[in-house]
Amino acid sequence: MAKSSVRFKDTVAAYERLTGEVKARKFAPIYLLMGEEAYFIDSLCDLLASTILPDEAARAFSQYVVYGRDVEAGQVVNLCRQMPMTGSHQVVIVKEAQQLLKIEKLSYYTE
Repeated sequence: MAKSSVRFKDTVAAYERLTGEVKARKFAPIYLLMGEEAYFIDSLCDLLASTILPDEAARAFSQYVVYGRDVEAGQVVNLCRQMPMTGSHQVVIVKEAQQLLKIEKLSYYTE
């Protein structure tokens, strides 16, 4: 098994940088979170969802959580293209995206 060239301190630095940007409400249109340390991924997902959509009612209408093994990329693109029900933002979280069928179709949205 090959060792990763990414060091833990680099991961912590990236996590702290992203956390600071999110707390300052400087959002990127898309976040791709991956790595061996699930804590950082889960923590950033929770922070993003709670910061972008601060109240529970907004999350109920404008947040979607799907799992890669259960959807195709085209379905994710359709979710991303929908207008938010409440507020100005919508959050789509794809967990375990490495299992997403036809993942190359995500490029239709990211272009």
